[in-house]
Amino acid sequence: MPRTKCPPSYRRHKARNCAVVTIDGRNHYLGLFGSPESHEKYARLIAEWKIARCQPETGFSFLRGSGTALSLNELILAFWDHAKQRYVKNGKPTSEQRSFRVALRPVRQLYGREPVPRFGPLALVACRQKLIEAGICRKRINQHVTRIRHVFKWGVARELVLESVWRSLCAVEGLRVGEAIETEPVKPVPEDHVAAIEPFVTPQIWAMVNLQLWTGCRPGEACLARTIDIKMQGRIWEYRPHSHKAEHHGKERVVYLGPHAQTIIEPWLKSELHAYLFSPREARAWYNAQRAKDRKTPISPSQRRRQPKRAPRRAPGDHYRTLAYDHAVSRACARAGVPSWAPNQLRHNAATRIRAAYGIEAARIILGHSSAVTSEIYAEIDREKAREIMGKLG
Repeated sequence: MPRTKCPPSYRRHKARNCAVVTIDGRNHYLGLFGSPESHEKYARLIAEWKIARCQPETGFSFLRGSGTALSLNELILAFWDHAKQRYVKNGKPTSEQRSFRVALRPVRQLYGREPVPRFGPLALVACRQKLIEAGICRKRINQHVTRIRHVFKWGVARELVLESVWRSLCAVEGLRVGEAIETEPVKPVPEDHVAAIEPFVTPQIWAMVNLQLWTGCRPGEACLARTIDIKMQGRIWEYRPHSHKAEHHGKERVVYLGPHAQTIIEPWLKSELHAYLFSPREARAWYNAQRAKDRKTPISPSQRRRQPKRAPRRAPGDHYRTLAYDHAVSRACARAGVPSWAPNQLRHNAATRIRAAYGIEAARIILGHSSAVTSEIYAEIDREKAREIMGKLG
């Protein structure tokens, strides 16, 4: 369908003797030429056209009333144009884009060519069943079903979907315990499992691990630490990450650095204030130096003359990505012979220690949670203290 490139004009249709405006190749008849009603209808259509022009994903709005029902593939395509603009952080797609792709896959596979009005509660349950068969856990499936409903709600706001269609999908209840795979709750990492990886990681990774243990910061916040982001005044320093998980909600994140955390941070502070503290380039240089130091045989003349590549395909970056950090810890766990654990579990260690000493509200503030309910998830209950109390109370 051709797209109108300039504001369509109000004009007279001689054959029908009425006012008309042509938008995207389709005539909209406005009534008696020159009448107030026709000018009002023209103004309304032009306003909608301007919205569609500014937001390309709403271009399907002019299909309504044409006698052609929107298919689910067309609805998903329109929503995806919106998602590529909405779910972006620092110029890169967020994980929410990947989640929507997974959630909408069964909808496309089973009902992609069907008209939107024919997608009802039973169709949603069928799509949910496909997610169950894919081995996705119960909580994640319920989240994906909510995302599918969100696509229809988005369509209602742009007059692509009837409100009754979206309302009917809201009648589908979430999965209950036992109706799909359950995941084990995330628990703190045993201290001996943390200590076991030290010989098998670079000093940068080990510093990030300890920084998380003593501050409860997220893995991404440890990766992005820079000297300029740290306020080194007073007894307690304050680290404000320039990018963090909740920044798109307008929330501020402050990581408090006590004496132990300051001892960890100080050796890595840079004179270049915008440089990242923990650099993979420096880690690679340290690793190469260690290999040269531990070498048993002398270096051959040809190796001594070898020059590094000017533009290697995979050069170390200026800071760690959370995925690379996670892989480094996983590899170290395998070499140390301990069960694999993820860096995010270290927040559970910090939350449990803070809660045991100062209560759940202190854990909420230090971990940067909006609600104490979230901190409850991170803080493992101190059962030994409960046993001690009950032993005294009898």
